[in-house]
Amino acid sequence: HVTLAYREVLQENPEIEYAFLGESDFSFLDFVNRLASRQSPHEVAGIAYRTGNDIAFTNRSYIENLDALPYPNLEVIENFNFKEFRYPMITSRGCPYPCTYCCVGVVSSKKWRARTPQNIIAELAYVKKKFGIRMFEILDDNFTLKIERAKEFCRLLIKNNLNMSWYCHNGIRADKIDSELAALMKKAGCTSVAIGVESGDEKIFDSIKKGEKLDAIVQAVNLIKKAGMRTVGYFIIGLPGDSLEGIKKTIQFQQKLGLDDFTYGILNPYPYTEVYDIIKRDGKILMDIKDSSHFSSDLKIPFEMPGFSKDDMEQAYYTAKFQDTLNEIYPTLEK
Repeated sequence: HVTLAYREVLQENPEIEYAFLGESDFSFLDFVNRLASRQSPHEVAGIAYRTGNDIAFTNRSYIENLDALPYPNLEVIENFNFKEFRYPMITSRGCPYPCTYCCVGVVSSKKWRARTPQNIIAELAYVKKKFGIRMFEILDDNFTLKIERAKEFCRLLIKNNLNMSWYCHNGIRADKIDSELAALMKKAGCTSVAIGVESGDEKIFDSIKKGEKLDAIVQAVNLIKKAGMRTVGYFIIGLPGDSLEGIKKTIQFQQKLGLDDFTYGILNPYPYTEVYDIIKRDGKILMDIKDSSHFSSDLKIPFEMPGFSKDDMEQAYYTAKFQDTLNEIYPTLEK
């Protein structure tokens, strides 16, 4: 949040002196070291701070060699049972795609950078031996961007006999998986994979600039299911051009996919995204971004657009969420 809204954060919270923007693994350490040696921290990369009545910021830098980062120090966590803990893994950062609704490129860079498979396996072997961890989840924004790297990771996981179960629930791109990778993921212990479908309305899907086609979604779901893994789909209500009719198409498409699970969320117009500019220009912002929700069961609708009012979005949300039981309540959305 602070990366996207550092000006507001500093202006509205006088007790906050500095904001760290984007990746701060090394910049925060530099900041602390400068304070400890009584140097000015204003040369630290990727920070924002007050200067008089204005807000100043320094240019951000991104970490090219992610293998240089140390593993998380779990030893400082007291009185915690790691036995059933699903260990979170970040194996890459950034995303090069221009999806209109996504702020990853702003927060983590458009440049995709990845840890080596060997480095990832070493971390998993360490946490399993040291803490008895047997499950992990890959939380990358684009884990399979380089399919061959993902395959090498799976092969090493199998070769090292770590026997860990894992998940890809932050979602992978549908056009970045093939039958060999799906089979390797299953053999390496992966049990469930999520895909960001967003919309089943082809016109809307093509407009969000994901750079893939709905046919790729169908193919990816089939590959994952054939390999024996669970499939999960993520959908967005309220993309520009969306409507009750559009959601009807999306629900029908989702049902044809035969997913094991799915989630519908209201679009959140993040600052610095194309969607945010479209809604500011053509629609109406209904609440401050700080009052909205990201994948929350507490329904909040932060905007409305011509042709898709707040009430219509609410109806669409509950129809999608309870689609098996609400056809009688909303007959206009029946098949």
